[in-house]
Amino acid sequence: MNKNEVTKQLIKSKVMAKFSHFSGGNLYYTVDLNEGNFQFTVPSSDIGTTNFYNEMRGSELNRWILKGIDSDEFIKLN
Repeated sequence: MNKNEVTKQLIKSKVMAKFSHFSGGNLYYTVDLNEGNFQFTVPSSDIGTTNFYNEMRGSELNRWILKGIDSDEFIKLN
């Protein structure tokens, strides 16, 4: 996926990211984009004291989405 396309979709259509699960100290979220449903990770090293919720605007998690795209960890689920 192209990072610019993803960012545009997140901001323009106000896509919501949904908490999927917690494993190995990492948070896993899914986001439903035009191309399908994708999963990405928020690593434990980045969690700190930040509040994470069951549903958040995808644009608020854009930092981790872009990291996932760069590291091939932005995974298409369907």
